[in-house]
Amino acid sequence: MKKILTILIFMIGFNANAGLITMTVDEADVEVGSAVTVSLIATSFEEFDLFDFDFNFDDSLFTYDPLSLQSDLPLDDSGFGLGLLVSALSDHLAMSFFGFTPFPGGDFLLAKFELIAQAPGKSDFYLADSSFFGSSGLLIVDTSTTNSVEAATSVPEPSSWLLILMPILLLGARKLK
Repeated sequence: MKKILTILIFMIGFNANAGLITMTVDEADVEVGSAVTVSLIATSFEEFDLFDFDFNFDDSLFTYDPLSLQSDLPLDDSGFGLGLLVSALSDHLAMSFFGFTPFPGGDFLLAKFELIAQAPGKSDFYLADSSFFGSSGLLIVDTSTTNSVEAATSVPEPSSWLLILMPILLLGARKLK
């Protein structure tokens, strides 16, 4: 009976909620010069007021477009570090949030932005060095999501009039023989 009572107390007393960040990309294959949209979606988050994590990608293949940033969090427009701040560093994006009032959590769009393909190749996108804090201390957040995107050069396709003209020329060459 003591064991059952202890198990019930642990189940009620300790809350093991874990937030989850999922990453989606709109296209897995992009041409050089075009953009891929990356969405970071947070689900099952507790109330928080501070976080910091890195979005890693190959900066020789992609560049970040700061004008494309969207989020359900307030953005840091003041320059004082209040709100969501995204800094483009040499090989990753440093994303951080600080607020005097806690963000309520739940399910929301953490960040949505575009990366522009600069050169052909394949790059893995992943999150690293994450820390999330709420009023109760350190929060448990799963950031083990990854995605791959391949950038390729565009190959010009033949014009349709050439495709029509080629069989006619072949037939004409056959009749001449």
